[in-house]
Amino acid sequence: MSSTTTNENEIWPPANFTEWPSTRIGALIIDGIILLLAIIPVTRRVIFLNAWDCCCCCPAVIKAVVLGGLIGMFLHFIPCIWWTCDWGEYDGQAVRGGIWFIGGPIIAAFILCYECNRSKGDEGGDNNGPADIA
Repeated sequence: MSSTTTNENEIWPPANFTEWPSTRIGALIIDGIILLLAIIPVTRRVIFLNAWDCCCCCPAVIKAVVLGGLIGMFLHFIPCIWWTCDWGEYDGQAVRGGIWFIGGPIIAAFILCYECNRSKGDEGGDNNGPADIA
């Protein structure tokens, strides 16, 4: 009693490697560009250094939002390798949207926590405890 037809309401549609619409090719090109930007040292320097010194928390928030959005977008386009990414029968748009709109903010929160902990470590000296009290 198994059926081999696809249901329009499926969250996880079947893979399709025969159709390559422009949306699928564009998504993979965008992923390649983001990957190249992550590898290029100049881009990393701009994102990871304190390039935005407008207030005490502004650089950390901007880094978290930018990196969370870019990493979420990168991860959201990875399924375009096996799905068509055209919102059609062979696309899992709900899964891809969830990856981007849930994964991006989660990644941004982790980056913000990391940046805040790193900046606290920079302010307090070497954090050796009672030896710092003078």
